[in-house]
Amino acid sequence: MQINSIQDITTRFKLRSNQQSNIIEELKVLRVDLHPDKNGGEFENEDHKKDYYDLEDALNWLEKNNTLVPLSQLTDLVKVIKDLEKPTEKDVITQLETDLSTKLDKAKSSFSKSFQFPKIAVSTLTGVVSFIWLFPKQLSDHPILGDYAGSFFFNQLWLILFVSTIYLWVFNYIIELKQTNFNKKIESNSFQMDVFKTFLKDRLIKASDRYASDGFLVFSKAQLINYLSKVLQQKKIKRLLEVILVFYTAGLTLAKPRIDVENLEKLGDLILKKNLSKGTLQIYDSRSIDDLYKTNIDERELNSLIND
Repeated sequence: MQINSIQDITTRFKLRSNQQSNIIEELKVLRVDLHPDKNGGEFENEDHKKDYYDLEDALNWLEKNNTLVPLSQLTDLVKVIKDLEKPTEKDVITQLETDLSTKLDKAKSSFSKSFQFPKIAVSTLTGVVSFIWLFPKQLSDHPILGDYAGSFFFNQLWLILFVSTIYLWVFNYIIELKQTNFNKKIESNSFQMDVFKTFLKDRLIKASDRYASDGFLVFSKAQLINYLSKVLQQKKIKRLLEVILVFYTAGLTLAKPRIDVENLEKLGDLILKKNLSKGTLQIYDSRSIDDLYKTNIDERELNSLIND
């Protein structure tokens, strides 16, 4: 008998059970009924003989494959495994936080690299001029530069370059420190919840179509991203106004924005996911061009947001 699965056995012997242990017991009962000892050591007919040996084959196959799981149990097992593999809300939030942190670190690194060329260029030029200033006789025989070495103009040039080099390195350190602190602030849960609260205030005050049919506040993801961009761009403008005061501004020309569109999207996703997890939000309409969300905050709580 050719056997490939338990279903082949249950079909062949018309068994009702899908449990392997029960199948083995039923097959043994059938084998006892067909045993030749019940008929003087001989089979009653060829059909009984064939059935008996088929039963032997089935029992041998089941013994060799005694780890098989019934189909009904296998389906349940697959479902359990899928449920275990499915990330929890906490896992999703943790992954979003990790992605945001990684992207902010990359943006900071890119921002810092924009200052590398001006720092190296000014430092190199200052080094060359400092060498000439310390050893003016090295250029005394030069037909053009020999007239300037050790002059008042040359001394002033050296002083300007020296001060500019120090200022540029110190300023770059301060900017990187501010960028680091800014990134930590963006990653903090308190900042994310505060900025979401101010966003709700802004929607309550400005939006005319802000309520759903049940009276709860409705907004789109795009509106949240635009608000985050506006708030964080104010930080960027303030930084640029400070940078303009720098004497050497080549680094400013190459500098990256403090937070780009991709990071704004990730920050918005993280804020939305946290509030969905907490139950303060729910998805209102995911079929629109831009996902819509509805607050689960009643009118009294919304009004208290404005008055805070």
